[in-house]
Amino acid sequence: MTPPRSSADRHEGPERRALHQLQHDHPEIAEAVTLELELLETVRRVQGRVPLPRLTADAVALAEHAQSGQPVFGFTDVPLEWTDVRLTLRQCTDILARHEVIADDAQDYCLNLAREAEGLPAVVASWFAESAAPSARSWLHAPAVPRPDGADQVLLLALRPYLGRCADWWTAVGGDLRWPHRHCPSCGGEPDLGALATDGGRALCCGRCTTRWRAADDGCPYCGVQDPTQHTTFTTPDGRYGLTACDVCQRYLKWFDERRGGRALMPRLDAVATLGLDAAAVRRGYC
Repeated sequence: MTPPRSSADRHEGPERRALHQLQHDHPEIAEAVTLELELLETVRRVQGRVPLPRLTADAVALAEHAQSGQPVFGFTDVPLEWTDVRLTLRQCTDILARHEVIADDAQDYCLNLAREAEGLPAVVASWFAESAAPSARSWLHAPAVPRPDGADQVLLLALRPYLGRCADWWTAVGGDLRWPHRHCPSCGGEPDLGALATDGGRALCCGRCTTRWRAADDGCPYCGVQDPTQHTTFTTPDGRYGLTACDVCQRYLKWFDERRGGRALMPRLDAVATLGLDAAAVRRGYC
């Protein structure tokens, strides 16, 4: 049975409504959904006032990016407002601490970082370069800054509102451009989810900014191996979700079948809805 909707629910976005429905239908992952809802609300409050990047790129420039593989956005192109970044970093750290999913040293590091206005830009620039896909790192440079385990995940969450606006820019300006690379055309990040599109093609979704682009082929989105005998695929009973793992690099990509699901991929929702697939992949030795 569908839970009753309050007047506040009726004004929510489709992804938030879908998360509430997922929480109702699958109480076994209710806590994970609650965490995602809190993070989504934090992102929504900030992203609403983040401007689109001030970047001008015509069709020729975009085609040059597609040919070379250079991501459209460098670190200085992301519309960061450091006061808001510090606030979002602190809020995301507090949410993760409340749900007991962050180590004490990472929590202390991120809270101290949120208070240190002068040191934050260097840390974020380092994270932006180091967390890019290996194939994109030659385009993104920044001095390395040591960080404790777990801090990078908090930085990713805190920067979602700003990187998400880069994805909005790409959708509006370059969304139809063919991008024959395995890293994100916007920020250079790695794909985190995939989608089987209604036209039968395969799309990839960036794990940093959620930019979506058409996959160049059916090979592994991480190492490029195309031999299907080196791929392991399994799906949920309803066929809406699946996972394809590479037996060469031992990495896997979860995907949503938009033909069966009747909607477009919703990255935050579909990442949580497929936690069971993550557990199955890890049990089989994939990462």
